[in-house]
Order: sequence, then structure tokens, then C-alpha cells
Amino acid sequence: MGVLFFLQSWSPLGLLKTGSLFLLDRGMNVQQIGAIEAATLFAPALTNPIMGLLADKLRRRKAVSLVAMILSIALLVLLAIPRIGCAGSFWMLFVLMTTLSCVTLGGTIDAYTLDLLGPGRASEYGRYRLWGSVGWATSAVSTGLVMEHLGFFWNFPAIVGATALMLLLCACFLPRRTLAEERSSAGEAAKPARLGALRRAVCHWRVLVALSEVFLLGFGVGVAEKLIFAYVVHELHGLPSLCGFGVACMSSTNVPLFFLGGRLLRLLGRDAMLVLSLLAHAARTYLYTRLTPATVVCFLPIELLHGITFSLARTASVDFVRAQLPAEWLTTGQQILMVVGPQGVGGGAGALAGGWFMHLHGGRRTYELASCGGGVIACFHVLACVLLRLCGRPTLLSDVRLEPDRAEPLMLGRADET
Repeated sequence: MGVLFFLQSWSPLGLLKTGSLFLLDRGMNVQQIGAIEAATLFAPALTNPIMGLLADKLRRRKAVSLVAMILSIALLVLLAIPRIGCAGSFWMLFVLMTTLSCVTLGGTIDAYTLDLLGPGRASEYGRYRLWGSVGWATSAVSTGLVMEHLGFFWNFPAIVGATALMLLLCACFLPRRTLAEERSSAGEAAKPARLGALRRAVCHWRVLVALSEVFLLGFGVGVAEKLIFAYVVHELHGLPSLCGFGVACMSSTNVPLFFLGGRLLRLLGRDAMLVLSLLAHAARTYLYTRLTPATVVCFLPIELLHGITFSLARTASVDFVRAQLPAEWLTTGQQILMVVGPQGVGGGAGALAGGWFMHLHGGRRTYELASCGGGVIACFHVLACVLLRLCGRPTLLSDVRLEPDRAEPLMLGRADET
């Protein structure tokens, strides 16, 4: 699974991660970049839950994933055509990038990993997920250097090749059905996945509050991450390769934090991890406002804070969703998390609003507001947790029993207590 996480970062998800560099290469301005980046995050909000529901309902997660990868390869070939993206081709890029984002299925590898690990080894999730960060670092550095010296077009052979290799590995080595899918299908009349159980779990107030906070964090990350390359290149006159090295700096904190994810959950808990990620986001966006063309290289150490934001928030939210939603809806739960967060509606809204605001007022003012927003959300979470504890109730992201006929949800921190 570590290899798949690594290749996923070189696949269409990698192209979407560095999409602003691709769009700059094709002549798009900041407002157009914001619109396209927003569309690539809004569209999966509709398609990914449908694909997740389809995979869980039919118990055909592998088949759905393979079809999506085949479609993504075809779209990558179209995007590689140099004439797409020339002057006046905004709508062509808009449609192709949006369609590509709909078939990436970003949460599927996470769901497979959690399913194959099982409850007893759930705390090892971060040790596999960290290879995705290694992939982000290498792919982003490569993308920036290739764009600077050869042009963005020459990144496409690596992206298409990685996607094809990922398709081959998934087809050959992933089981046709996971153990959970086999158990669900055992017997003459398999019990169907209960849609009502999923609805009750998602509509629980704790889950709704958690998803709302993930959405707001995603909004702030959308403002910061989706437009930072345009800010560095256009306003601070930095080189494209600097953006790639920035992702590498981010990943240098992702890797150890993902590796220590289970231990951090035991020592800090989900609530503290989420608050720390929000504070890191607020500090990062504030420091962006202090950059000047003369100090643009300081962008690199600032990106260390983004690694803290992503790894802590991702570990805490994946653990929370896995524990609170029914086991038979594991893929759907991870897709819902992807949809509301930085890689979904939250990030799309941030990219759209941030692109419009940055076009009118510039990057410095945009990141000042983003910093204030991150601080406000962190204060809200701390205050809510304090009030709940004073009332004798568990904190926001604590395990609670959501269904009377369901076993107590797993907390990753307990996985090693054997």
C-alpha cells in the first residue's frame, strides 16, 4: 500500500496538486486559476460520494477504482496536447481538469489501507500514508525543475507512466474483494449495507461539527495552497522550482508525523491534534504576508508549518471518521471526508473566493484574512471542548456510541494495548 500511496502522488492527483503551475504554463491568470482550481474541488464533491456509495453497495471497490484509473489516463493524454490551453482555451482546460478531478478517487487508497489493516493494526495507517508525502515531495520538485528548464509538457510522460503502473499494480495485487467485502457477501442472502446507518452516523451532531471544522480548515487551505504558487511566482517573482522545493519542505514534516500518528493520537488525542493543525495554518498564512521579493526564499521554511497542518488534521480526521461511521461504509466515509475538506468543497470554495479576492486586493491582504480565520476556528474548538468537559461530556472528537446495535467505535490509540 505504501507503493500505491507513492504512485498516487505522481498520478492525476499529483497534477491537480501542482495544477497552478500547469495553468500558469498555459497562460491562465490568477482569477482563471482560482476558478479552475475551485471546479476541480467542487466537482468531486458530487461524484466521489456517488462512486464511494457504488463501490460499497456493490462491494466492488477494486472494479470501480480500475475504471476510474483508465479514464484518468485518457484525460491526461488529452491535457498533454499543447494546443489545449493556448489563448482562448480557458473553457477547454476548465472542462478537462474538472473531469479529471472527478475520476481520481483520492480516498480509495486510504479506505483500502484501513480495511486491509483491520482494527488490530489501525494505528499503522500513518506508516503507509507517509509514502504519499514522499511522493508529493519528489513529484513536486521534479515538476518545478522540469517546468523551469524544459516546460510543463515534459511532466506528462512521468504522470501517465505512474498512473499506468498504479493501474497494473492494483489489477494484479489488490484482492478482488477485501476481507470485509467477503464477510459481507458470505451466505446465500448477504445482508445489504444499511443506508440508514450511514445517514444516522453522518447526521450525529458531533460528526456534523467535525465535518464543518474540516470544511472551514479546507477553505483556509484552499486559499493558501491553491494560490500560493501564483503568489510566489507573480507577486514575489520566485522561480517555479522554488514552489516544488516548498512541497518537499512540507513533506519533510509530514513523513515523521504520519509515522508517529498512532503515538500522537495516544499522547495528544484528536482534539489537540486538530487545534495544533489550525494554529500551524494560522501561523503559516501570517508569515506569507511578511515575505518580499528579497526574502522569497524564506517561503521554504514556512512550508514546514503546512506539513504540520496536513499530517495532524489528516490523521485525526481519518481516525475520527473511521471510528464513528459503520464499518460497511468505510469507502463512503473516507470519500465524504475528502469531499468536505481541502481536496473537496472546502478547498474549492477557498480557491474560488481566494482567487477573486487576491485578484482585487493582492496576496498579502488575502493571507492576512486566512490567518485570522484559522485562529478563530482554533479558538472555537478549544472553547467548545472546555464547555463540554465542564458539563461532564466527552470532547468534540471523542469516541461516542452512535448506534445501539454497534460495538464501541475503535480509537487508534488503543490498537497497541495487547
